[in-house]
Amino acid sequence: MPIIGETAEGAVDLFVDHINEVLSSTITTRKVASLFVSGKGLAQVSFPRRSGSPTATRLETRFGGMRLLFSQVVGTSETEDQRHELHTRSYAYKLTMAADRQPFVRWEYVKPKGRGDRKCRHHLQGPIKLATGKANLALNEVHLPTGWVTFEEVLRFCIVDLKVTPLAKDWNTVLLESYRRFKEEFAPLGSA
Repeated sequence: MPIIGETAEGAVDLFVDHINEVLSSTITTRKVASLFVSGKGLAQVSFPRRSGSPTATRLETRFGGMRLLFSQVVGTSETEDQRHELHTRSYAYKLTMAADRQPFVRWEYVKPKGRGDRKCRHHLQGPIKLATGKANLALNEVHLPTGWVTFEEVLRFCIVDLKVTPLAKDWNTVLLESYRRFKEEFAPLGSA
């Protein structure tokens, strides 16, 4: 069953609570919060800043200090019984070295705006140049397809590959259970 609340705010609160529970057992005690976009029926879920715009949380990695930006824009649709079902409209997970302004890698998803929007919905970008014959391909200029990237896999990448010290010994179980819930409960086959 997808995330469903009695109200749109209730559905978003369930999602925020889930994200914060996973974060607090893996990489940060800093909490995400939701900010509703006035008049659009959308909410942005991210690490908040006083101004309301999303910000990143600091991570200590084997490469030094980094920042992780977590942002999802969600909306709801009304069900037959007048409850509210949560849908992801976009996500952005960005990793930036502490001393840099621009992320070195970002995983993004943007729900297509219409039939003319043909770029890969789920993609990877960054200031990475790949040698392709006689020229270089800049990943910031294309939308390299990835498939759906869950925040659990980004957290796993931070712990396993970047060597962020996990906050709980059972972090792997927490990520596996959260991912299972995403696949089986929150986004049943065919709905993501």
